[in-house]
Amino acid sequence: MKEKTALPILQNLMLVLAASVCFFLAHPNFIFSDGLGLLVFFLYFPILILVHRGSLKSLWIYGGLFGALSYLLFAYWLVNYHFITLILVCLLYFFLYALLLTGLKISELLFKEYSWIVSFLFVSAFEYLKSLGFLGFSYGTSAYALWKFRPFIQSASILGVFGLNLLVLFPSFYIFSLFLNKRKRMVAGGIWIFLFTLNAVFGVIVEKSGKNFEYKNVIAVQNNESPWKNGLSEHQKNIDNLINLTEKALKENPETDFVIWPETAVAPSIIHHFYSMEDMGRLKLVLSLLDYMNSKDCIFVIGNAHEEYLEEKKIYNDAMVFIPRENVIPPEPERYSKIHLVPISESFPYKKVFPHIYDALLKANTHFWEKGSQYTVFNERNLAFSTPICFEDTFGNDCRHFVKNGARAFFNLSNDSWSESLACQKQHLSMAVFRSVENRVPSVRSTSSGQTCVINQYGKITGEVKAFTQGYVAGKVPVISSSSENKLTFYTRYGDYAGIMEVFLSLGLLIIKGIVCIIKKK
Repeated sequence: MKEKTALPILQNLMLVLAASVCFFLAHPNFIFSDGLGLLVFFLYFPILILVHRGSLKSLWIYGGLFGALSYLLFAYWLVNYHFITLILVCLLYFFLYALLLTGLKISELLFKEYSWIVSFLFVSAFEYLKSLGFLGFSYGTSAYALWKFRPFIQSASILGVFGLNLLVLFPSFYIFSLFLNKRKRMVAGGIWIFLFTLNAVFGVIVEKSGKNFEYKNVIAVQNNESPWKNGLSEHQKNIDNLINLTEKALKENPETDFVIWPETAVAPSIIHHFYSMEDMGRLKLVLSLLDYMNSKDCIFVIGNAHEEYLEEKKIYNDAMVFIPRENVIPPEPERYSKIHLVPISESFPYKKVFPHIYDALLKANTHFWEKGSQYTVFNERNLAFSTPICFEDTFGNDCRHFVKNGARAFFNLSNDSWSESLACQKQHLSMAVFRSVENRVPSVRSTSSGQTCVINQYGKITGEVKAFTQGYVAGKVPVISSSSENKLTFYTRYGDYAGIMEVFLSLGLLIIKGIVCIIKKK
């Protein structure tokens, strides 16, 4: 009896492993830095076989193993922040995928022959729902794996990433339906082929129909400094390095309009130390930086840890816009404070509920920031731009608020150097590409160690600094009019409506099935 039981368990574990490896390889990873995107079309096929073979009481464990193993492989770089962060993420996805596979089994039992269609909707809704809330994490959303296939992703300006997910996820479920029933489903397959082809043709046409614009010259600097180094001497060394890189860039590009430095590139609070004068070393550092910026003709967009002291000390993760001879001395920059903080590492509101976790995070040198409140748009030199900071450009719904407020370019300030991982930085970049396509605006990314680059409004990377090096990228940003509401894309106006529809369709089917079952019993 043990031998008969052991074989199915081993086969089930192999299916879990196959799906986890497929998930890992489809997205940017430490083996293939850009990922093997086409694998994502088949990602859920092993899972569906597993659901069909498994029992309701056992599938939660296999689902949990799939979720934990997938994110262990995919987001292994979290261990470089703190091992507890990686453990918490793996536990979270153990729980979420345990629920998903249990739900898929219930779907199979309730909907019988057509359960593959219902399961397709359930998974689509699931990928949207897991990006919401305090613990929302967009990393690993299936459609992001196709970030290099530009014709395919152009319809994100209409559908968003969760609309595109429908095209990406369908093949796994369709192939499973053929495997299960041995029946030809020509209509369903034909519809998908038609929509896939239409999507690709749309992408080619859109990208070739680009307009001519006035352009602004932009420089994004990559300083390749560790975020873990602190102290006045380290801060001075880093600012000197940023200035030297900027000087080199400006000599080679004298007509530059904007210079962008990474997230918290300047660690000492510029405004606080200028006015308080309580730390003469940091005051001297701040004054030298202000003198430098004030001597130039370009606008500086820099990341700074901004401190405010009213009733209590508050620290914000800020992007500051300095205009020479206007708001540099005294420092009165326009500011944007990061709104969507990274769960656990930048924000942890459960201090009283989980005090031990909170204390462990503090000991790991975690920086907890205050939350900003406004989706700020800057208007300088005829360019309307916003500055989503790091994690924020992984969420479509966050970035579209900037564009709805009038932004027509993103200057993203990021710091992923703590991860010491090219895979992490490429995963982040894969999502940033979608933000440009969804809103049809260009992005300039200034990052501490990568990926510093310029992305046009069609998701094409037009210039990039090699990861983990010091350097800069010079690029041109089109000046796109923000005068008309008609300039907004369908996605910018309505957001993740596709994900919302997927959720309501799934709930609707369950409710209808429940009503039918009740009527039959009567």
